[in-house]
Amino acid sequence: MFKKTLARPRKPELVRRRLTTLVWQGLEFDADLLGVLKDGYKLMLKADYGPEVAFVTRRQAEEYLARAKTFLIAAKTVCD
Repeated sequence: MFKKTLARPRKPELVRRRLTTLVWQGLEFDADLLGVLKDGYKLMLKADYGPEVAFVTRRQAEEYLARAKTFLIAAKTVCD
């Protein structure tokens, strides 16, 4: 993010907003992968702060980690 905008977002949700803006401006990045940031942030809020305990199955965790890995590979490719 910093390499593309020369600004370092202070909050996780701002990273997603800035990346979305870059995609709208023509950055070659799979827009579907932006959901990884949104879903991960929502899960973190629910698990850490939600009024109820958020249970994640092993399968859900493995699927999310696979999506996160795909996201990281795509992000690294764009930045290099």
